[in-house]
Amino acid sequence: MKLHYATYEPETKTLTGIHQSGFYSCINCVRISLYKLISVGIIPEKISFENTLHWYKDCPSEDSYPFLYKTNFQHIDKINKSFDNNMFCATEVKHKDLDFKNYIPIENVYFLPSQQVIEKVDSLVKKYNINYNNTLAVLHRGNDKWREAKLSSVETWIKVIEENYKENQRILVQTDELKFKQQLLNYFKDRCFFFEEMLFSDNAYDNVKPSFNKKNWSLDFESVIRIISKCNTIINHAGNVAMIPILYRGGTDGTVQIYNEEIIYHNKILKY
Repeated sequence: MKLHYATYEPETKTLTGIHQSGFYSCINCVRISLYKLISVGIIPEKISFENTLHWYKDCPSEDSYPFLYKTNFQHIDKINKSFDNNMFCATEVKHKDLDFKNYIPIENVYFLPSQQVIEKVDSLVKKYNINYNNTLAVLHRGNDKWREAKLSSVETWIKVIEENYKENQRILVQTDELKFKQQLLNYFKDRCFFFEEMLFSDNAYDNVKPSFNKKNWSLDFESVIRIISKCNTIINHAGNVAMIPILYRGGTDGTVQIYNEEIIYHNKILKY
């Protein structure tokens, strides 16, 4: 069986990622391959990141999967082992079309947060005084994303944010693009905040990646995305990063996706 930048060893029942690119691009190659295996009744017992995510490790040979995730095979019986899996490209997928019924049980077995992630989430929530019920999260991808998708203007993003903003909400700005971050801060001023732990750039030909303390940055990034998934409202884009909080959230309630200049609204607001 041909997998998506991953290999599967039947003897050890291990699925190993082999992609070398963006953080969630690497992880989604494993995720897509996992979905494909399970859809034909093959159940991996282990996932390895030993041969992937090299840009995000201090030691290239380290397996960072257990650092970021944990498994819970007590829920394996809830997985549909013969579902009709339609392979997706994260940049092209409309979140409303994701097969949540079959994907979420898989996520709940293989992609639960590690203890390190749980602790980091708690630390960041405390540091930035985050109240999920009162937070509108903006998840934007710029820089080299133009290679894969038509990027919407900052004016479009501001318009959508204003349409979904509720009085006294705080606006969490998560982007890789320095200019976009600064434009939103200039417009929304003290209604905005961002994570100082994240990286920002205006390099239109490269994605943002850490040059030191790489392992710790990957922990921060995963934890930030977990936080975004729990926010009352998410204004989102299209791509590998964008899909992750939707999967963690378990659906599109309370989200808006700006998709190649198409704005897809999901009007029901999620309450925590």
